[in-house]
Amino acid sequence: MSNQNKPTVLAIVENPAILFTVQTVLEQNGFKVYPAKKGQAGYSMIQSYCPDVVLLDLKLSDISGYEILQKVRSYSNMKVIMLSADSTEEDVVKCFDAGADDFLKVPFAPGEMVKRVETAIRHDLPMFGRCRQHVLTLQDIVFDFARREIRKNGKTVNLTPSEYRLVKLLASNLDEVVPYQTMLQYFYGPNTSVNTRVLRVYMARIRKALEDDVEHPVVFRTVKGLGFYMATDGSTLFSREG
Repeated sequence: MSNQNKPTVLAIVENPAILFTVQTVLEQNGFKVYPAKKGQAGYSMIQSYCPDVVLLDLKLSDISGYEILQKVRSYSNMKVIMLSADSTEEDVVKCFDAGADDFLKVPFAPGEMVKRVETAIRHDLPMFGRCRQHVLTLQDIVFDFARREIRKNGKTVNLTPSEYRLVKLLASNLDEVVPYQTMLQYFYGPNTSVNTRVLRVYMARIRKALEDDVEHPVVFRTVKGLGFYMATDGSTLFSREG
């Protein structure tokens, strides 16, 4: 399975034994896992890797998992599953109120953890059409987000994880312009100093892989000075940014 096809999980867990179990079990079940033993380092990795799911220890020694959750929710809807060995009912309620997607008590059954992560990812997939499916077809391109596959003319196209996440973000907002600043926050967090040039590089690679004519893109469009969008009707309403 290519890196694009592997869902990504960032595990911020201070207990080495639990972290080892989480990483081992998830990797055995087809996930790419980024481990972090400290909260500050883990929060930096959230901004660097923009994972599909964060498994977040509630009681870290350097910064609380609750505080990290609040920071993430200030700019992102990425899926966050809290972990704790000695949480109270008040802790659980507090985390859900702050935007946690799930809460897993330690010790846990490995199979249950896998299913919780899979469910979180499934709920984060864009859906299309009356049947609310996770498959979108535009021109000769098929976006199968449930399988994390993109096909053009029946052939699988491999994008980098960052390029795939950008496609997924745009697909979640079909025919709506996603501003550059929104995309930068999605990838790098609210206080990023990253230049929009990196987004243009991602888009150039996406167009090269999926468009028939990169100089006149039909699906992946630019509104000059504002952002990108995915067009469902193939219109050329907006000119491409150079």
